[in-house]
Amino acid sequence: MMLSPNKTSGKNVQITFSALMLAAFILFQSNIHVTAQSRKGEKKIFTMVDQTAEFPGGMSEMRTYLAKSIHYPDSAKKNNIQGKVVLQFIVNKDGSISDVDIMHNLAGGCGAEARRVVLAMPKWKPGMMNGQAVDMYYTLPIYFKTR
Repeated sequence: MMLSPNKTSGKNVQITFSALMLAAFILFQSNIHVTAQSRKGEKKIFTMVDQTAEFPGGMSEMRTYLAKSIHYPDSAKKNNIQGKVVLQFIVNKDGSISDVDIMHNLAGGCGAEARRVVLAMPKWKPGMMNGQAVDMYYTLPIYFKTR
């Protein structure tokens, strides 16, 4: 963009640019606060946080836990059902898991088995927002594959 040497135009451009930057900053700040959703009354559940919730020991420990805990449903094995189950749940500020929803399911009981195992998980390290533990949504894909 080329600026005109006219001082009045430059001032207008500068003021307009400053106003746009201020508007963008305000919009950005308001988007940060929109990341919390209300569910079950006044409880705020975050979708974006400063630090996401974590299974004890991290992702590798979660993979180990899932591999040891999931029992491939007989019906799914028998019918060679394979694929991905996607769960969404809340990691509460105390690290407990609640409200496990099956977002994408497979036949043969795979979704129910994945849900059972997630509900039995040990307490997580909770998500953090502005230095405070918060309730947050977590989405977890779990793959079922016959050997």
